[in-house]
Amino acid sequence: MASATKFFYDADYIGSVVSRILSKPFWEEQNGEIAELSDKSVEIFFSHTLPSCGFHNILMDKGTVPIQVRDNLVREVSIKNIREFVQYVLSRLPGGPAIIDRMVQKYPKFLDQKIITTLRVLDDYKPLKDKRRLAYRFYQNGAVEIKAGSNEVNLVEYKDLDGFVYLSQIIDRDFDPQHLSLDPREVLNDYSDKDGFEFLKWMQNLCRVRQDDGAWVLDSKRFRSMLSAYGYLLHQHWNDYKCVIFVDEDMESGKANGRTGKSVVLNDSLSAALNTCVIDAKTISKKGNSSSSKDFAFSFVTNSTQHITFDDACDDFAFDSLFSVITGDLTCNAKYGKLTKFGKKEKPKMSISSNHPIIGDGASYTDRQHIVPCGGFYRVHKMELGKTPDKFHGGWLFDEDDWGSKNWAEFDATCVFALRYYLDMGLVGGGYSAKYALHKLDAAVGSADVRDALYRILTKYNGSGDPLYQKSVDEMSDEHRSRSLSDYLAEQVPGEDFSPTRI
Repeated sequence: MASATKFFYDADYIGSVVSRILSKPFWEEQNGEIAELSDKSVEIFFSHTLPSCGFHNILMDKGTVPIQVRDNLVREVSIKNIREFVQYVLSRLPGGPAIIDRMVQKYPKFLDQKIITTLRVLDDYKPLKDKRRLAYRFYQNGAVEIKAGSNEVNLVEYKDLDGFVYLSQIIDRDFDPQHLSLDPREVLNDYSDKDGFEFLKWMQNLCRVRQDDGAWVLDSKRFRSMLSAYGYLLHQHWNDYKCVIFVDEDMESGKANGRTGKSVVLNDSLSAALNTCVIDAKTISKKGNSSSSKDFAFSFVTNSTQHITFDDACDDFAFDSLFSVITGDLTCNAKYGKLTKFGKKEKPKMSISSNHPIIGDGASYTDRQHIVPCGGFYRVHKMELGKTPDKFHGGWLFDEDDWGSKNWAEFDATCVFALRYYLDMGLVGGGYSAKYALHKLDAAVGSADVRDALYRILTKYNGSGDPLYQKSVDEMSDEHRSRSLSDYLAEQVPGEDFSPTRI
C-alpha cells in the first residue's frame, strides 16, 4: 500500500505547503529576527498554518478523527505526525530554526497534545464508499470505477472524487487496463491451456475435481461461486451480510489436512488487493475463547481496514460469536484504550479459511455463511507427485522475485472481472453441499465410525415399527437389549464414551 512519507513529503507538496504558509505567516520579524510569538500568532497557526499543511478533524461514528489530507487522499495522524511535519516544513524556510525555537518556548500553545482537538473540522467530509451497483479500486494513477452491467471502467483522478480515500488503501502500483479486453466467457471457462492470468488459474485449480482416470476437471459451478465470493470481498458495500468461508473439501474426521491453497486467495491475494487484517482464528474458539481474547481479536483493525480474514479456523471455531459482527455494527478494542467503530454497512468484509467444518446449524448460521469448498489439486500434486505449485505457474504467486509487472496487471484485471461478476450476478451458490453436511455431522458426532454405526442400526430398523432405546436396563429382554443404542455402539465402536447427550 502507498507510503505516507513518500506522498506527504514529496517536493511538490512541500513546496505548495510552504507557499500557502508564507501567504499568511504566523510569526513576525523585528530588526531581522523572529519576534516572540503572540496570541495572534497562535490564532493564525491554528486557522491557517495547520490547514495549509492539510491537518483537519473529520466527524466519524466514534467522534472526531485527526487527519492529513491532500487531493482527497487521507492519513490519520497523531500529535507526533503533526509535530514532525510542521518542523520539517518550517525548516525549509529562511529563519525556520528560529521560528521553531520560538514555538518551543510556548510549547503548550503550539505543540501540546491538546492541539489535536483544536484542528479545524471539515464538515460533511466522508470516505468514498462503494454502492450497491458501483465499486472502486484504488491505484497510484487514480481510482478505477466499475459499474454493474458495463464492461467499461473509468480511471478517475482522486481530486475529482466525491469523498476521500485512505492513503493506506492505495495499491502501490499503476492500474494497466490493457488486459481488460479478455472475453468474459474466457474468464468463466477453463483457462489452463492459455498463457498468463496465473491467479485466475490458481482459483480454477482450487475448483477442480479429480476423476477416476486421474484427470482434474474444472467444476464450473463451484468456480462461479468462488469468483462471486472473491468479487463480494472486493466490493466495499454490504449487499449481503455474509462471511465467506473457504473450507478443505477433503476433510477427514480428527485431521487437518490443509495445504490446498486457500490462504493464497484469502490472505496473500487480498492483502495485495485490499488493506487486509489477518487474525489468528484460534483466538475465537469455543474452548479457549476468554472474554478478553475475544474483546481484542479485532485490535489491529483500523478505519482504513477493508478486509478481515480469520486464518486457519480450529475445529471448535466459535462462529456464533460473529453473528452480531456480521449483521450489525463492529466495535474494535485496541489495547491501551483506543476504539474503532464501524456501522453495519461501513465495516470491513470478512472471510474464514478452515480445514474443519464450521460447527452449528440453523438459519442463524446458514444465512451468514457463503461456503466455498477447495479441492486438493495442489496438495495431491505436491504430496503424491512431488510437483510444487510454482511449477504450474512459472514461479510463486505474489512473490516480489517471481512476479513482474505483467503478472500484477493481469491480477488487477482479474479483480475487475470478479467485481463485475459479483455486481452483475450477486453471490452464486455458497450453500452446504451433501459432502460438507456430512463433514459437519461427523464433527458434531465426533467420529465417522460412530456415525456409520448409528446409520447401520437406524437403517436396520427403519420402517419395522420396533422401538429403539437410548440405553438398556436390567429388566430388558435380549431382543430389547439388542435395540439399545448405547449397547450397540459400545460393541461396534469400542473405547468410545457414549453419553445420552452425544447419542
